[in-house]
Amino acid sequence: HVAFVRDGETVRLYLNGKEEAAAKLPRAAKPESLIVGGRPDRSFGWEGRVAEVAVYDRVLTEREIAGRVQAAKK
Repeated sequence: HVAFVRDGETVRLYLNGKEEAAAKLPRAAKPESLIVGGRPDRSFGWEGRVAEVAVYDRVLTEREIAGRVQAAKK
């Protein structure tokens, strides 16, 4: 389970419900530029399957992310 959370210019990476990294990243030019499993130039595409994608209009807490990880295991 992988989750990315953006709060302002800070992006946090969670693996299996635990925060593993955080970095300052400028916002993309447009929200609709979100790409899952590839890059805009179509190089280095994802080889595999993405089981589920969710996009929220608010910042999720670490507890909420961990809860979604546990729910997915059931």
